[in-house]
Amino acid sequence: MANHLIPPGLKLARSMIISPEMNMLSEMVTPWDFKEEIDVGIIGVPFDFNRNFQGTGEGPNAIREAFLAFASRSHDFEVDFSDLKVRDIGDIRMHPTEVLTCHSNIREGLAELYQESPDFIPVVIGGNHAIAAPSIRAFREGNDYKRAGLIDFDAHNDLGDPSFSGPTAGTMFRQVIDAGYIEGRNAVQIGLHGSLAAVPQHEYALRKGVREIPAREVWRRGVDTVMEEAIAQASEDTDAIYVSFDIDAIEDASAPGTGVPAPGGMAPREAIEAVYMLGKHPKVKALDLVEVDPLKDLRNITSRMAIGLLAAFLVGLKERRLEHG
Repeated sequence: MANHLIPPGLKLARSMIISPEMNMLSEMVTPWDFKEEIDVGIIGVPFDFNRNFQGTGEGPNAIREAFLAFASRSHDFEVDFSDLKVRDIGDIRMHPTEVLTCHSNIREGLAELYQESPDFIPVVIGGNHAIAAPSIRAFREGNDYKRAGLIDFDAHNDLGDPSFSGPTAGTMFRQVIDAGYIEGRNAVQIGLHGSLAAVPQHEYALRKGVREIPAREVWRRGVDTVMEEAIAQASEDTDAIYVSFDIDAIEDASAPGTGVPAPGGMAPREAIEAVYMLGKHPKVKALDLVEVDPLKDLRNITSRMAIGLLAAFLVGLKERRLEHG
């Protein structure tokens, strides 16, 4: 077992939806024995340090609990993905007070895990979006990819200068671009909306070649067109694509439980279709789902939205396996 990795923070009882005809995710996603060959490994990163009161550290367990209400067959796509081997690898251990120690644990733990078991697709569940920086570093350091692209779904571009505010949820993508883990010309941000934005961050994106696609552009041009362009940019001359999904990219009514919501955003159907397309693409090798805050959530709407995205990704992956092996 990799360093800094501990057992899953939540062990689920049997689903309340009892039907011998349904394969519930709570029974399909079982703890990994670190021996079985798997398709997808779920890793929790319960990190929630922030200046504001936040409960994103409880996000991984809230999402795990939502497994109880979902089965493996999708009505939307008419696909059953129950033959995919999806396992819960556990959580990265967090330090109660030291932010940099948490980031180091994430980077070291994930990189070692990928080096030991390189063949599965990691789904990293946060947690505050700041985890994306050490997660991307681990993704590059723990694999043999010569160059990687990035597709980020977010209300905000998170390209702030870390010299001002440190390694936060507002600076992580600038961190990995400046450090050379991602080239700006292979980075795309989708779903930007609201007015919590800064001119210097937009100018940085222009200088580095980062494509910014506001939610309004998704509405007007259509998600299929936008995603085809995003995948083309992220995959140009790259070996792999890392996908980061901040739940605040989705309009508030469908994702109220998040740290920094903004009016507008992508519709759930657009987000689900986008993640499905990414699941199908052979260069997509990692996904993170972040910023689910169960303390701000209402009737688990946001946790269930996250599972809807995960299920769409798994449907796409199932189709990828059928097409590409």
